[in-house]
Amino acid sequence: MPDRSDRRWPGAKSAQAKSFGGQKFYRRVAERTGARPRTAEWDASAGLTPLVGAVSGGELNQILGQLPSNCAVLLGKADLAG
Repeated sequence: MPDRSDRRWPGAKSAQAKSFGGQKFYRRVAERTGARPRTAEWDASAGLTPLVGAVSGGELNQILGQLPSNCAVLLGKADLAG
């Protein structure tokens, strides 16, 4: 398969990633989708939960290790224990 790692989403800005907690993430999802905060939380979780089955346990631990502890629930995990 061709390497597509250099492709960007249309309209994406090149910037350093910023770290923020779960509530801010949900708020940003709500703002961008026009959803209510609780709906944005459900939508974000539904969008990210399939990731758990698509990556290895080690990869999942790397992902969880980069998230604030209150974001583990987005991946269907109670905490960062994996």
